[in-house]
Amino acid sequence: MKKHLWIFLCIAALAVVLPLWALAGGGCDTGHHDYDMTDVKYPTCTEDGYYILKCKDCGHTKKESNGEATGCEYEKGDGKAPTCTVEGYQNYVCIHCGNVDTKRLDSLGHDWKDDGVIYPDCENPGLEKMYCARCGEKWESVISALGHTWKEKEIVQDATCEMTGTSKDECETCGKVLLYEIDPKGHSWKHTHVIREATCTKEGKADAVCRECGKEDVRVIKKAAHTFGEWTITKQATETKKGTRKATCQVCGKKVTESFEYVPGDIAVYTASSKVNLRSGAGKNNKQMGQVEKKGTYLGQLYEAQADKNGDVWYKVKYKEKFRWVMAKYAEVRVDEEAMTQERLPQTQGTELSLYLFKSVAPVAEMLEADQLSPENVDLPTWQNDVLILSGEEYVEHMRLHGEGYSLYGIRVGDKINNVQTALKKKNLPLHSSSANALIWQIPALPDALEVDDEGFCAYLVVDVSENNTVEAVHLYANTVEHLMMGN
Repeated sequence: MKKHLWIFLCIAALAVVLPLWALAGGGCDTGHHDYDMTDVKYPTCTEDGYYILKCKDCGHTKKESNGEATGCEYEKGDGKAPTCTVEGYQNYVCIHCGNVDTKRLDSLGHDWKDDGVIYPDCENPGLEKMYCARCGEKWESVISALGHTWKEKEIVQDATCEMTGTSKDECETCGKVLLYEIDPKGHSWKHTHVIREATCTKEGKADAVCRECGKEDVRVIKKAAHTFGEWTITKQATETKKGTRKATCQVCGKKVTESFEYVPGDIAVYTASSKVNLRSGAGKNNKQMGQVEKKGTYLGQLYEAQADKNGDVWYKVKYKEKFRWVMAKYAEVRVDEEAMTQERLPQTQGTELSLYLFKSVAPVAEMLEADQLSPENVDLPTWQNDVLILSGEEYVEHMRLHGEGYSLYGIRVGDKINNVQTALKKKNLPLHSSSANALIWQIPALPDALEVDDEGFCAYLVVDVSENNTVEAVHLYANTVEHLMMGN
């Protein structure tokens, strides 16, 4: 019963709803709506206009255009003018909607005008001035002083032995004058009469006159140096230990004792620049054995000079108790000619002459008691005694040993040739050439050499061979007189 009642109610509802639905929309199915305007918006400067339509039958809506945006219509508003250094701006306002558009205005920059120049002189700087015609800002630039242009210095008053003199500088541009004092020359005394001779214990006195001004005076003669006799060696120096020696003044009897080092040639070696490298052998490929920082540092006495494969000369020294090598271009050698005595030479049989090569020839000749020959008979100034000959313009350039009592590189007249060859081989002297009558060795560059060839040699040692294969004579030629040996 309940089931049938439910079915009846559903059918009744459909019977009521279906006619109403047909009545409400039956015409819209054909596409013909009956619209009413429900909403409208008119166009503005920035937005389009529109209106809304709604069907009276079915409620369908649509949006239709009511005109495009009209765009803003601007007129000038407020703003700020630009300056030389600050930007400005200008506002534009729409008369319809009030929208604001801002335009940036660039800064103008300065409008510089000349404001005068103060010109410089020799001592004072000048000034260039400018101003801005727009904002009035000022700008200045300093012009450096010109500096004086001095004429050649002029002596106003000469200095005398006792009075100062005066010189002046004058500027060619401004005429400024500077005066300078010239120190007195000082007297140049000449002794005219010795009142009391000076000794090594007392000062002397002498009448004197100045060579420049003629002033007369009594002058003190400084104490004389002690006149020491020959050194007596109490302990011979070696390459590793100092020796000792003593001497006595022959005037006052003062005794002195001093130590001395073994000196192979009395040639001292100093650094000629800063940061000089020392090496274990002659050449840059050898191990570095320290660096000497200071220029003028004493490295020790010269033991040997040798050229490397590039032709660069190296010196062997004993620095801080170790043998080291320094390149000659970074070293300075100083020869102590007063120290060339028998006691300070390497110990050889007979007086060794090779150490005198490149020394001042006149003092060496005097020391060896050699007399000068007549210049008409020789090509170079020459000195000789019974057993040797020296020659050279200013320095010893050639030696010829033909008698006993001397040696050259340890070679003496009468030595066996075989012994000579063995000895020179130990000294590492390269053999240049040989014949039945002579043997020639090359000498590596020495620190005071007059000339060094491309191979790094500065002299030649020539041994004349006798018929019984002994040394007949020994020659030492510097490169500067090589023509004497070669016959050129």
